[in-house]
Amino acid sequence: MYIEERCFQEISCASLVVRASNPPVLYGYREFMFASIKDVYVPDTSIGLYKNAQDAGGYWKNMNYKPLSEYTLK
Repeated sequence: MYIEERCFQEISCASLVVRASNPPVLYGYREFMFASIKDVYVPDTSIGLYKNAQDAGGYWKNMNYKPLSEYTLK
């Protein structure tokens, strides 16, 4: 799974839900440039994978991850 370049660039949101077990590959370094995302919900068993994912912009490492089991639609 890939996230297209500039997909979330300059977005501002309280939460982002990513259901992929493995962190999606980022094409470049601008996918999350200037984005403001408070929490990123990922599968419970995948939090470590996301925190340690390698990408050119270091975006995956700098996100605030929460387990998907705690996500509630507001």
